[in-house]
Amino acid sequence: MANTTQSKILAIAPELDENIEPSTWNVIIADVITAVTYSIYGAQQERAQRYLAAHLLTLSANVPLRSPGASGPVTSEKTSEVGVSYAQSKSRRQTQYDETSYGRIFAQIRKNKVIPFLSMVP
Repeated sequence: MANTTQSKILAIAPELDENIEPSTWNVIIADVITAVTYSIYGAQQERAQRYLAAHLLTLSANVPLRSPGASGPVTSEKTSEVGVSYAQSKSRRQTQYDETSYGRIFAQIRKNKVIPFLSMVP
């Protein structure tokens, strides 16, 4: 099965084109190819690699995703004395992939993966 490439990642995440150093691309793609294998992900291998790489590259781009400690959307702001309030997340459990939309798609692919198994007939 074919592995993901920079051009495939840029097809879903064009904003990464100008924000990532070439060495970072190489390392993250190599790591993702090693971690996301055909034996686990089957026909979804390249797609899972693509979304996981986009997630990791987005995190490495040093683009602020949300304020530290924030757990939901902004519900109020103050301008005279700087202040922001965040809504609390509902019962949804946060995972390491919730930081980006690419990570959330990867988590869904990972959740739906089919693990092949061998059956022995006596």
